[in-house]
Amino acid sequence: MSEADLELAQHLLEEDFVKEKPEWVMELTTMVNTRRKEEIEALSSIAFYFFPRDYFPQKMTRQDWI
Repeated sequence: MSEADLELAQHLLEEDFVKEKPEWVMELTTMVNTRRKEEIEALSSIAFYFFPRDYFPQKMTRQDWI
């Protein structure tokens, strides 16, 4: 993670809408502690069709934005 990524993650951990989602808090805390992040672009080689057909619609339906 860059310093900007780290600052953003720490800022997000202070937001009420993030605090309402324990799984988001856990994910952001892990990112801050390990100083690592996953990028969707890195996963696109696994199955290019997976993201537009499955992943993004599921995220939007669940309102799971992180």
